Amino acid sequence: MNNFLPGIYAKHHNKFVKNFFVQKGELDSPYFNTDHKSFIKTKSGYIAEVIYNVKVLEHDPYNQLILFICTFKPVFQPNKTYVHLITNIMSQIQDMTSSGIYLFGMNLQTILKRKFKANMILPNFDVKNPEFQKKSGKIINFQLPKTDEEVKLLC
Repeated sequence: MNNFLPGIYAKHHNKFVKNFFVQKGELDSPYFNTDHKSFIKTKSGYIAEVIYNVKVLEHDPYNQLILFICTFKPVFQPNKTYVHLITNIMSQIQDMTSSGIYLFGMNLQTILKRKFKANMILPNFDVKNPEFQKKSGKIINFQLPKTDEEVKLLC
């Protein structure tokens, strides 16, 4: 599973799963069999927004075995120009959607190598601003590199 998760999610996934069962230990939790929105890592290394659903496939308490199956459905937003960024606590970009290549004029490897912080690309970005921490995000204006085109970004 960790191969499909964005870096910062993969780093903590196993610990979250373990803590879930230590604290709750319930297979009838509302978390299972419910659609959730998140991100996966694509083969090209970029993230993509998906809807996922985790189901318990088999539970054998005698052998302490639990098998899960997770299904993914892509989230399409036609006619919208957007980019999703995942940053660490210090605003350093860790992952982004492939639309960032067009919007920022550089690929993820360049951003990671140069250790860009989100506010270096998006001057109005402030991770401490409560509007950026909401699930609905915050819309900011962004001037595309090498063009006169201005776009609105949902961050």
